Amino acid sequence: MVKSAHSSLFFFFLSILALSVAQQDFLLHNCQNNNGNYTSSSAFGTNLNNVLSSNTVIDYGFYNESVGQEPDTVNAIALFRGDASVDFCRTCLQNDTQKILEVCPNQKEEVG
Repeated sequence: MVKSAHSSLFFFFLSILALSVAQQDFLLHNCQNNNGNYTSSSAFGTNLNNVLSSNTVIDYGFYNESVGQEPDTVNAIALFRGDASVDFCRTCLQNDTQKILEVCPNQKEEVG
């Protein structure tokens, strides 16, 4: 019985490890509630979609984009390590923008 319990516990931790390895790292994020929410059909939502679709133009380790007029301006900034390749930066930025939208849905200010 003890051997069976240890085997079950081992497979439980193995499955947790497999799940954690399969997920992308998204260690820190902060959903700010100070600036309110938006809807996807609003001017802010449209500007956000424009910023997120333009993030493929990153050609070095820094990305900065602003779209729209106040109060619906969307600003996006990303900074990568100097030894990161451009392809890595693009992939990371695309993955993280999707992830931040999942963890902070419809919030106007998000950090991740």
